[in-house]
Amino acid sequence: MRAGFGAGMADWTATVHEISLEENGETAGRLAVPGKLVYAPGQYFLAQAIGEPTPPAHTLFPSTLPGLEIGASAPLPSGWQPGMQLALSGPFGSSFHLPSSSRRVALAAPAGRTGPLLPLVELSLKQGADVTLYLNGFAAGLPAAVEVQPLSGLRAGFAWADYMAINAPDNPPGSLRSWLGLEHQQAVPFLVEVLLTGSFPCGGLAACGVCAVKTRRGYKLACKDGPVFLLNNLEL
Repeated sequence: MRAGFGAGMADWTATVHEISLEENGETAGRLAVPGKLVYAPGQYFLAQAIGEPTPPAHTLFPSTLPGLEIGASAPLPSGWQPGMQLALSGPFGSSFHLPSSSRRVALAAPAGRTGPLLPLVELSLKQGADVTLYLNGFAAGLPAAVEVQPLSGLRAGFAWADYMAINAPDNPPGSLRSWLGLEHQQAVPFLVEVLLTGSFPCGGLAACGVCAVKTRRGYKLACKDGPVFLLNNLEL
């Protein structure tokens, strides 16, 4: 069912089916949707509670592939409860591009937020790839085939992986290269993509410029040109 959200946007009514508490105290959830929404890993939706006061729309990153229910990555608004109806709009932004030839996939969550990376886990396993997830902490619900390593092992992952995706919420891009052990402007010889998650209530209208990211082709806006960027294109 469509819900009036914003002019020119694709809108639906979704229902909060489940709210769960993550290890870090943030909440994630699952939404029942009126059909199989079309989106790709890394893209985002905007969501607002129907009938409630209207604060800025929440930027929601799916933690599952499309289906009649979609996972909602942490952190969710504290007021969301099971049964609540949401106006859902999107998807917006660029997505990850996992090569079909990849057989050694490295995923990293420096802030412990694995949700937006989980669709890549499913896609990778479907194409027969080995998957290693790097984070400091615990990730619930992972398939047994996924190896979990501490973030300190990520630099070694550069010698192993043929594809890497990093979820870098609230992480200044300028710190990524040193964190990864790379020299200034050092190119990585395989595909590394960085998801710069944050709050994008404009849905890609790019009116304020707050989410500007410096790249080798000038400043880009994470809400519109991202939120997924090639590591080699970021000016770090």
